[in-house]
Amino acid sequence: MGDISDLEAIVHISTAGMPKSQVDVVMGEQYNRKVLQSHEKNIENIWSQRLTQNPRLYNGSKFRLDSWKCENNSVLTLYLGLTCYRDYLATNWSPDVKRLHQIGKRDYGNQQAYMSDPLGVAAMVQTADDCFIFIRRSNNVGEAAGLWDVPGGHPEPEVC
Repeated sequence: MGDISDLEAIVHISTAGMPKSQVDVVMGEQYNRKVLQSHEKNIENIWSQRLTQNPRLYNGSKFRLDSWKCENNSVLTLYLGLTCYRDYLATNWSPDVKRLHQIGKRDYGNQQAYMSDPLGVAAMVQTADDCFIFIRRSNNVGEAAGLWDVPGGHPEPEVC
């Protein structure tokens, strides 16, 4: 089973293409971000600071990619939990990210255990005249503001 820090196989699968019938999703709370009590107050503080800097941010729900497996290049299984944008900015983009990795490795044998790790989607689009489409990210986003990127984002589950 792969974690998200090992993306080589996912990239290979993505570029080769894979029909929907060969993708399976397993969802469960066990695939949510682990809670590190000593960091939870930091999450709220980081989010408050981010909102002060950019009041247009909102805390939408996201799928969390915990891990994946692909057996014999036939069926890709994604293990998904739930997370949110607030937790993403306060874990993956935290000034303490290296410490969170170390503690996750120590506590769970997984440096991503305390990270939000939202599932991202992206596409390289090549036009008929051999050009590629890129977008410039808004200055009102929480990460990589104003930079060039490929079209994509994070799917947002509807959670009751």
